[in-house]
Amino acid sequence: MPNPTESRLSGRSRHCPFAPGFTILELLAVMAVISILASFTYPMMGWVQKKQRIIRAKSDVEALGMALDRYRVANGTYPVFDPANGDLSSFDNIRRGKKDITYEVEKKSSEALFLALTGWNNWKGEKIDGVDYEQRERFIELEDFDLWAENGRKDVIAFEAEAGKNDPSRPQYVFLSDPWRQPYLYKYPVLTKTEGDNGNSGVPKFSRREDFIVLSKGPDEKLNSKANTEYGPGSWMEDEDAGLDTSIEADLNLDNISVVGTPPM
Repeated sequence: MPNPTESRLSGRSRHCPFAPGFTILELLAVMAVISILASFTYPMMGWVQKKQRIIRAKSDVEALGMALDRYRVANGTYPVFDPANGDLSSFDNIRRGKKDITYEVEKKSSEALFLALTGWNNWKGEKIDGVDYEQRERFIELEDFDLWAENGRKDVIAFEAEAGKNDPSRPQYVFLSDPWRQPYLYKYPVLTKTEGDNGNSGVPKFSRREDFIVLSKGPDEKLNSKANTEYGPGSWMEDEDAGLDTSIEADLNLDNISVVGTPPM
């Protein structure tokens, strides 16, 4: 005797004029709703990502500032950055607009900071030879910061593989990177105008300030200051405040992310 339940089900499937599913109009309506929601959420995702990068940059410069203060306690001075130091890598400049900018020096300043705080260079920026890596005094750990290199990520990967050895080779063309793949800028001592003819040439003189500056150029990837953005006479490199104008009128400066050291007593 056939099961009545099975008969009813099979009969229903044979005689139902429509199969279960969605109509084209229903699918179009769902797609329209998804598009509207995406149009609202996508800009929000970009805003959240930008805020996360700013927070990371602030955290990095604060951590670097604390590391530099520990370095000063251990060595009696902050590490000196000299763009002419022959123990730093010869980075390439890049061309923006119709002229070359000294991006090489920005990367050098970041490399100098990196090498000093990881024990490869002394306070003068000179190579420290004849010391095993494990015996080098380090003030930062590599895994706490992002690194970038002259030739991009592949050189960073090669260096990180090298750093896993007991006594890795001294890194070259590698620098500390902010979240926008720009080098963190480092300056010590802070310089003012140069001494010489009309103050435009000669030997740089030390300013009254003896603190350091660590700087990220921020989301627009530009060094925003009332001075020009290049190195040399009149640039932020020689400016006593390093272009860190915090006045209300200097709105463009507000996206620079920086930490300034405490002058030694």
